Amino acid sequence: MLSYFYLYSAGILAFMAGVYWPIAMQLDNRCYPLSPLAIMLLSQVFFVTAGVGLLLSTPVQVVLYTLAYLGLYVTDAYWMRVYWPAWYLRLRLVLTLVAVACQLTVGAWFFLLHSSHSL
Repeated sequence: MLSYFYLYSAGILAFMAGVYWPIAMQLDNRCYPLSPLAIMLLSQVFFVTAGVGLLLSTPVQVVLYTLAYLGLYVTDAYWMRVYWPAWYLRLRLVLTLVAVACQLTVGAWFFLLHSSHSL
């Protein structure tokens, strides 16, 4: 069951990283704070993190996916904010808080379950 949660988490993280691609493809010669290459690299950092996270142990996944979702929001709010409408960033904040709460809840459940077995 836990593996399905992290598979879903990885899929959503990879999907969210993909929203940068259309922006990078439309920039061409416009003057924006980030180059298309930088935007594509940002996308790949989150995409690869999502995939690599599936190969790691559960305690590492708890930390990795929590930080990745927070990092994705910080990227959107700091570097990508000029590309997004204000409503999107508000929506992303709420969804990020829900995703992080889910990651922390599942992580707490995992650690409680495994600490009770060792007692």
